[in-house]
Formats: sequence, structure tokens, C-alpha cells
Amino acid sequence: MVPIDSTDINALHRQAMKLVDSANALARLKPDDVRIAEMLHTAYQYEARAARLCPLVQPSHAVLHRSAATLALDCDEVEAVQELVDAGLAGNLPEEIAVELRDILRRVSK
Repeated sequence: MVPIDSTDINALHRQAMKLVDSANALARLKPDDVRIAEMLHTAYQYEARAARLCPLVQPSHAVLHRSAATLALDCDEVEAVQELVDAGLAGNLPEEIAVELRDILRRVSK
């Protein structure tokens, strides 16, 4: 098994956040641009990968899963939202983040 370098996780997270920032900037200029959804979907994929690679060290583990689940929700990736929230709730995470993860899951049910 190849050890996972935390810099890989950080690089994936940074790339995801850059894409989210770019998508938000484009949305302000051209709200109907189809590239916005593409950027957000790619950001979701990067963030989900970072979350899945993250060891069960809290609160980092829960925070990455919360972020990935939020992006999955934005991309209508309903099954992924459930998986990411469930994984994010593992371990001894801060109650505030647990509440936020459960709230994301409730938003899928609406």
C-alpha cells in the first residue's frame, strides 16, 4: 500500500477551491454560462477525492467531507452526498460540524 501524502490532499483541496472561486466569479459575470456547472462538478470531484484520502483525523476529516458533500449537493450527486455525509460523521468530530453534515443530508431529502 502506497502511503498517502497530506500534500496530495491539500493540493486536491486547493484545486477544488480555485475552481469554486472561478465558478463564482464567472457566475457574477455570466450567470447562465454552462461552464459554471462543469467547474463545480470538477471541484466536487477533487474535493471528494481529498475527503476520501484524508485519514480519520478530526476535524480535518469532517471538514473535507462537509465541503465535498456540499459540492455534491450543488451538483445533484445525491448518492454521493449520502456517502460523504456518512463518512464525515465517522470518528469523534466536533458537534457543530456533525450538525452541519446532518443539515446537508436533510437538504437532499427536500
